[in-house]
Amino acid sequence: TFPYREGGEMGRRTGFPNGRPTKFRASMIDVLGESIAKGGTISYWARLYHVDRGTIVRWIRRGKRDAEAGRNTKFAALAVAVAEARRKFNVTMWG
Repeated sequence: TFPYREGGEMGRRTGFPNGRPTKFRASMIDVLGESIAKGGTISYWARLYHVDRGTIVRWIRRGKRDAEAGRNTKFAALAVAVAEARRKFNVTMWG
């Protein structure tokens, strides 16, 4: 079998059977939310944190799923912060 799939031999040797550890940190939640509330973009934060824009979008989507399922995770906190920030930005921009 291919060693990289499903925590195969390579996963056991590297100590990361489920893939690379996330770069997401809880400290990013407030900073990202405040920036979006002021008109910042996800692309800007992706470059700042050295991750792909799609990664941040996946974090937010995962957070939405976690929040809807009632799970209190750091991803859920991110999704809530981003949603609130977008509302603040829209009110400031158009209100």
